[in-house]
Amino acid sequence: MKDTPLHLWIIGVLSLMWNMSGAGDYLMAKFSADAYLAMMSPLQQVYFRNFPVWVHACWGFGVWGAVLGSILLLMRSRWAMAAFAVSLVAMILNIFYGYVLADPAVYQISGIRSIVFSVVILVVAVFLLHYARHMRKAGVLR
Repeated sequence: MKDTPLHLWIIGVLSLMWNMSGAGDYLMAKFSADAYLAMMSPLQQVYFRNFPVWVHACWGFGVWGAVLGSILLLMRSRWAMAAFAVSLVAMILNIFYGYVLADPAVYQISGIRSIVFSVVILVVAVFLLHYARHMRKAGVLR
């Protein structure tokens, strides 16, 4: 087994912080729904209240898969790659709902901000999956 490179610790900690912010948003939505929705416009409230069950599930798998992936990355577990992959698929499904199936669509509610944020989320998720794959191939993850 190879030594743990410094960049793994840096990326692992930064990814955990990034993904925990998503987890905080998720927990706020689930356990303080009224307070969470009160921060939104009426149109945003309609959007969030109309989530089908499968979208709630995808949101959960996306968020908690990413958190788990970050923890597993820091533990140097080969399972980090699988957790990031599940998270990425769930995120893609959630974004597909928001931009294609939802009425109103998320970009109609938040405009360019939602598009930029979705792209950033996807770029980070793809990077983390690629990074975990690279670390696994390099023998850093066991």
